[in-house]
Amino acid sequence: MRRNKKLIKKICLSHILSLFEQAQEKFPSDLSKRYISLIRKYSTRNKVPIPLEIKRSFCKNCNTLLVPGNNCRIRIKSGKNPLRIITCNNCGKVKRIGFTK
Repeated sequence: MRRNKKLIKKICLSHILSLFEQAQEKFPSDLSKRYISLIRKYSTRNKVPIPLEIKRSFCKNCNTLLVPGNNCRIRIKSGKNPLRIITCNNCGKVKRIGFTK
């Protein structure tokens, strides 16, 4: 039986979105880490890219949901190539995201 790839990607994306909402609701507990790891597992197994706003809101190193002021620090580096520097307070991993003014 052939699998319909578009249907599988659509279902997988809806699962990713619902898991992210549940991770936000259960944030302080370890259950949110489990939801984030499931999101990453669905994405890699079904070859579905994680939406950018979801991808930038968790730490790839420790699977923690990043909430500014709670468990991460955000700094802005201005200059020729401005950067948003996000540091996870749990593991110390640093994300550098470029943006335009």
